[in-house]
Amino acid sequence: MGHVIQSAQSLKLQYSAQCHPNILKLSSCKEVGQCSHAFIQTFSGGLFANTGMCGRIGDYFPCVEQGLEACHLPQSTTEIEFGALGTLMHGYCEKILVVVAVVVVVVVVVVVVVVVVVVVVVVVVVAAVVVKVVVVVAVEGVVVVVVVLVVVVVVVAVVVLSIGCAEHALQSTGCFLEQDKDLQRRISEMDMLRMTTCEKREKPALQPV
Repeated sequence: MGHVIQSAQSLKLQYSAQCHPNILKLSSCKEVGQCSHAFIQTFSGGLFANTGMCGRIGDYFPCVEQGLEACHLPQSTTEIEFGALGTLMHGYCEKILVVVAVVVVVVVVVVVVVVVVVVVVVVVVVAAVVVKVVVVVAVEGVVVVVVVLVVVVVVVAVVVLSIGCAEHALQSTGCFLEQDKDLQRRISEMDMLRMTTCEKREKPALQPV
């Protein structure tokens, strides 16, 4: 029950704050409204990849910052540093793209390995069909050794590349988590500042005694 009352009070504060001068100035700024409209239009069924989402948010914040400048509104109108948030989001996106690139590298390596193995098998089969059985029997040991060596080399290459990719991914993930915590902290601060702005009221000037 207490949670319901608290939520109702929070909603009341947000709706009653629409008459605040800062909110009115912000809502009357056409350029800022265009940024919000463009951002909403990028959604497709409410679903998108993390890279697409963070990229759009990263572009949205600088757009709002430029919109405020175009409307001659200071940053203090919203008490939010949109430029700093945009820079932070772009750094966040770069970490995600690094992780995605690592996954792509691993997939490409696996595909190459499969292709090499298939080619080797095809070559061996064709050789067995073309060459006489006696010759195949005579060189069977050599063919097996060559195939084994090729497979071993490929496996070793895959292991080395996988270790390198894994190490790089772990390092990137560490940075990724650090960026994630920083982003969550900034968003929490932004939400608190928004609530503070909504709770402000124009107080009448003090009358001289």
